[in-house]
Order: sequence, then structure tokens, then C-alpha cells
Amino acid sequence: MILYGKGGISSILALIFIFSILFACGGGEEEAAVEQPNFELTEFFPESFADTEINRSSEVEVYEGQSLYEYINGGAELYHLYNFEKVATAGYKKGENEIVMDIYQFDTPRNAYGLYSRVRPPAEEVLALGVEGFGGAGSLDFVKGRYVVRLTGFDQSDETQVMIDTMAQRMAATMPGITDKPDGFSLFPFQNMVEGSDVVYADSYLGHSFLTEVFERKYTFAGDTLTLFYTDDASGKTYLLWAEEVVDRAEDFDLSDLPFDYGKSFVVKHDFYGNILAGLNEGKLLGVINYGRRYMNFVSDWLEQLSAETE
Repeated sequence: MILYGKGGISSILALIFIFSILFACGGGEEEAAVEQPNFELTEFFPESFADTEINRSSEVEVYEGQSLYEYINGGAELYHLYNFEKVATAGYKKGENEIVMDIYQFDTPRNAYGLYSRVRPPAEEVLALGVEGFGGAGSLDFVKGRYVVRLTGFDQSDETQVMIDTMAQRMAATMPGITDKPDGFSLFPFQNMVEGSDVVYADSYLGHSFLTEVFERKYTFAGDTLTLFYTDDASGKTYLLWAEEVVDRAEDFDLSDLPFDYGKSFVVKHDFYGNILAGLNEGKLLGVINYGRRYMNFVSDWLEQLSAETE
């Protein structure tokens, strides 16, 4: 049963009318664009790293906009979803060891973090570089400001790894930009959070084209995993699109004790993700993946905290 209140379908039709008016009037202002400092990417590629014997071994090449397809062998579409602007790349050597350093530039720090969060392997241990980083066998990525820096070795030797780590530390210290995650993650609780699980999805979250700019964080409880997510929805339009889609497939959950706005929420069963709870709260569409009654208090506390912070 989908919980639309006593009015059933007539209630949701009334909400559509109300929210459509709000939407037409601009129910919420878009986030103002913040002017970014204008640096040339080539400035970030030194001829050598002092006191390291690491020297640049090639010219710096730059690929802008759609020319990214010429540099990345597949996967460029993901970068463009996050408003990729350009990438600069060059090789470095120390003795017989070689690596390639790439610096990707995006329009905003949020989009840079968003791309980084999508290429970071699940449950990867995060590194204290810039905002955050992760390492692999012979490689290392980190994000700072609107830049994603990627260091890739020609081999996986210890010598190459030391070279990568040294360059990463130097670049993290000298690259401009903020070292905080996007503000959206401050709305999530910290209790039981899974480190390295913060992700920004640019589009088609859970396969729905209307779910865009979605923030997600995972939590663990006695070996089980719960995922919280949200997207701005001041008009309620996104919620209504989803609610209409699942009205015939909603699960029978008592959600009356959860403090959603207007008491409007639903649970729908997904073949892969399990039960998905969604509802409106303080101008946001909030959701829980793998929802069960055992998590009701945790979710209720989250909703109440968000309501208190906006008072």
C-alpha cells in the first residue's frame, strides 16, 4: 500500500496541483554558480620535483571538451556527465621507472568530487590527499577543488609506487582548491557510516531519468548495509513522478511514524536493491535503500534532525 493519506489517489492529484504551482513559481532557487580561479593546467606540470630525481619526460598535452574521446579509450561519457572541461597529461621518469600524470578539470568542485566518487572502487580505503584519494596497484587518484589528479605507473614495482606516492604528496600540497567534500554530505548522519561510500550521481539514479544530482552514503548495521540518499526537490515534482510510477507496486509498510512532509512516502520493492523508501522532507526527496522496520528509529532520527536544522 502506498501511503497517500485518507484521500488515496485523489490526494496525490491535489498534491500535483499544489506542487505544479510551486514549481511554476520557482519553488527553490538553483545553486548560484561560484566563479572559479582561472589556471592553465600546464602550470601544474613542473619540469622536475625538487630533491627527488623525478623529471618530466614528455611535453604536456591538453584535451578539451569532446576531444577527451581521443585520450580515453572508452568511458568519456561519464566525465561529460560531470561537466568535464579539459585534461592535461605528461610523463615522468626516475631512472628506469615511469609514470603518467593526468589532471582533469571540471566546472565545479562538486562535479570533480562527483566524477572521482564514481571511479573510486567500492569499499576502497581512502587516503588523506586533497579532499580524498584512493590507491591501487601502481596507481593513485585524488580530488582537490575542481581537479582530479591521476598517477599511473608503467609497472607495479615498489620503486614506481614510491615515485607515485611522492608525486601525489607534492601535488596535493601545491594544487589549488578546497579540501572539503560537497556541502550536501553534511546532511547525512555520521553514526555507522561506511568510510569511502560518499557518492554524487549526476543522472539516472537507480535507473530513473528524473533522479539527478543525488547524494548517497552507506551505513552498516551488524553486517547488513543500509544506503541513504537525497536530492533537492523544493517543488515536490520529482517525488510525484516517482510516486505515480510505483503506485501499483508499493509495499505494505506502516510509515505513519516517519516525519515526512504531508505524510507522503512510499516503499517499493526492487529486484536488486530490496526495499526502497522514499518521501519528502524540508524540500528534499529523501530515500533509503534496503529499508526495513528495524531501521525505522535510525531513519526517523535522521528526518527529525534535518527538520530541526531548517527551523
